[in-house]
Amino acid sequence: MAEHMEQTSVTTTSESECSTKPKETPGSVPVEEMTSKDYYFDSYGHFGIHEEMLKDEVRTLTYRNSMIYNKHLFRGKVVLDVGCGTGILSMFAAKAGAAKVIGIECSSIIEYGQKIVAENNYSNVVTLVKGKVEEVELPDGIDKVDIIIITFFNIEFTKCHKRTGFSTAPEAPYTHWKQTVFYFDQLDLTVKKGEEIQGSVNVKPNKSNKRDLDFTIEVDFKGELSEMKETMQYKMR
Repeated sequence: MAEHMEQTSVTTTSESECSTKPKETPGSVPVEEMTSKDYYFDSYGHFGIHEEMLKDEVRTLTYRNSMIYNKHLFRGKVVLDVGCGTGILSMFAAKAGAAKVIGIECSSIIEYGQKIVAENNYSNVVTLVKGKVEEVELPDGIDKVDIIIITFFNIEFTKCHKRTGFSTAPEAPYTHWKQTVFYFDQLDLTVKKGEEIQGSVNVKPNKSNKRDLDFTIEVDFKGELSEMKETMQYKMR
């Protein structure tokens, strides 16, 4: 689809810059008819998820600064925003000087995204398309793009004058991706160099809320100074 693509990963930005408050939740597939795919996309159809992403300052400000302070990378370019949500990223690409921005979103939140783009007077530059990125056709006869906006967990903007990025490693500042450290019940476990800890990590969606995760961690260790054999349960909300 794109002959030349700068993979400038960009995502949601500050609510103070553009109006991004939908007033109600879009419709969704009936629960009894949902597949795992429906659960994934339907979860992004609820504005609460997008509010959480917008309030993630680590990610929000990093992406915002990478675009607004590097307008030379966007000026006159055709930009593809994958998973555009409410369209906030697409609007910032337009604000940074893009000639054309195409946002693709599979969930029904795009209905609000289209209204938000119009209310912020970006309809002449930004076009939002509903569907999967691998299936949709780009509008206006466009067959290639210059920049792809897409979300990753560890980000570094290498094309910027000042290197910008963030990490979702457990020791890094918190983001909406909820990087997590799992603490063992046994706090005095001592492992010498060369010894190995055996175990497993099982993850599954919570039955009550598919966006929550249930973890079962099994640890089996027998070292020179300590040992541990335990199964622990965790829930990530």
